[in-house]
Amino acid sequence: MMGRIQLVNSVIGGIVQYSFRIYKWPLNLVKGMETNIRNFIWTGSRETRVSVTTNWSKIWKHNNEGGQGVINLKTENQVVMMRTCGLIL
Repeated sequence: MMGRIQLVNSVIGGIVQYSFRIYKWPLNLVKGMETNIRNFIWTGSRETRVSVTTNWSKIWKHNNEGGQGVINLKTENQVVMMRTCGLIL
């Protein structure tokens, strides 16, 4: 599972970081991407769904906060857009 989390953070994180700098993603696109990421982390396939008892918001937390360090796409999109507009230095 940790290997899949690392893969998601490095590959998907890099791709969406570039895309987030250009435009703001619609919420349904973010939710769809998060669903695919969640399915991939738990099962190794984005099509296969599994019932998991762990709260997804706990998985988003950083490692030093007790989470797994998975990128929260909705928050990341907002932060990158604010940084692009010069609201965050």
